[in-house]
Amino acid sequence: MGRRIASLAMHHPRWVFALTLLITLVGTALIPLIEIDTDPENMLPTDQADRVRHNVIKDQFNLHDMIVVGVVNEQHEHGVFNPRSLAAVHALSEAVADIDGVIRRDLLSLASVDNIAQAGPGTIRFEWMMNTPPSTQAEANRIR
Repeated sequence: MGRRIASLAMHHPRWVFALTLLITLVGTALIPLIEIDTDPENMLPTDQADRVRHNVIKDQFNLHDMIVVGVVNEQHEHGVFNPRSLAAVHALSEAVADIDGVIRRDLLSLASVDNIAQAGPGTIRFEWMMNTPPSTQAEANRIR
């Protein structure tokens, strides 16, 4: 079989190249139709026992999917911990909280989590990490 393919390729190189080009063009044209689903839940059939049990546990414990958004600022010497970037993070957090389907109490952001620190011997202090965006670099450094 291998000798026949090699013989065909050597005696009809133009046909081989034309066929290779055609396969490449067809494959390239079909790339936009590819759908990638990276959700591990969808890798199992809906009636598979493990997936069914997983869905029951999610419902029982009121678990939800999580989306993570990272913020980077390479232009500022303090990175994202400057008043302008932190104001953008605060505004983004508020906008995300208003999206239909987002559970506000499950939102984790500098603008929505608390800062727990020791206030003194035997005393704990609870405060918002960033209830309002900082207006000075000193306030941004405190958040950092």
